[in-house]
Amino acid sequence: MKKQCLKCGLVNENATGDELEACPGCGAIYSRVAAAAAAARGVLPTPQGAGPAASPRRPVQVGAYVTQLRENSIYPTFRQVVNIFAIVGYVLAALVALGALFSLVKVNIGAGLLGLAFAIFLVVVTRMSKEMSLMVADASDALVRMAARTEER
Repeated sequence: MKKQCLKCGLVNENATGDELEACPGCGAIYSRVAAAAAAARGVLPTPQGAGPAASPRRPVQVGAYVTQLRENSIYPTFRQVVNIFAIVGYVLAALVALGALFSLVKVNIGAGLLGLAFAIFLVVVTRMSKEMSLMVADASDALVRMAARTEER
């Protein structure tokens, strides 16, 4: 079988047609280079073994996917701990805000305003920390699922 590499242009006279066959010139895997070229053109490749009657892939609704991913998480304990830390952060911010309000009334305006700014800072840091931690868990869940699908093939 004759195969021309889409990356370097080398013609391989002895190609076998194997899915993971690599170009002897540059080492690129023919099927992956072809898939990348098709993706660059906006064309989805047909699944292996599927004929022209194969249905095109449906677009993924990202919000629904993330909700499903979080509901069926592989790391529910980590998510619960993140939520507990977030609650502690919000309670701490509320206590700092109450102290700042007390300072505004009883001590001085500068200390009160500084306290309110710190309370707002705590809320922002708590929210960002929670989101970043949950994104790490989402990425871990997604990677484990992708690896499992790869192993099934």
